[in-house]
Amino acid sequence: IEVILKTIADIVVALDIDGRIIYANMAAATILGFSATSSLTHYQQINEKFRFRDETGVIGQLNQMPYGDAYAVLVKAPLTIQYERIDNGQQGWFLVKSGPVFDADGKLQMVIIIAQDITEQKRIQEELRLSQADLEKRVEDRTIAIRRINRDLRMEISERKKIERDLQQER
Repeated sequence: IEVILKTIADIVVALDIDGRIIYANMAAATILGFSATSSLTHYQQINEKFRFRDETGVIGQLNQMPYGDAYAVLVKAPLTIQYERIDNGQQGWFLVKSGPVFDADGKLQMVIIIAQDITEQKRIQEELRLSQADLEKRVEDRTIAIRRINRDLRMEISERKKIERDLQQER
């Protein structure tokens, strides 16, 4: 399993119930800006390097996010968060999933957190949203233009009919 965790491109971190990082794969160290996995010892280190926003735009730190508290993780669905690196301003998005690990007595021992970088997916979604909005605007503009043309044609038909009646009355 260690081979899999070393080669996976997603962040994989195990936190004990006090927030200490007891495992981090190399992707976690690299993506989070640490030189080695042994440099990551507590989630607070990540707070010092990043600013986070949830999908509603609320700014917070890991312990303020729904998965920051190991116990809160147990009831939360996957969470999409935006990040910004404080040192270089780099921004992106993570899809964060987590799961508890219990001992034989049912006591929480740790939480496994997997964070997938979904920045490219979010960029594509935004492009699609903008494209759709542009298309809707074009359709609206064309609909307005067609209504004007229809109105003008009706007026022209009405005028021609009037002229035709006037000509028939003159005969």
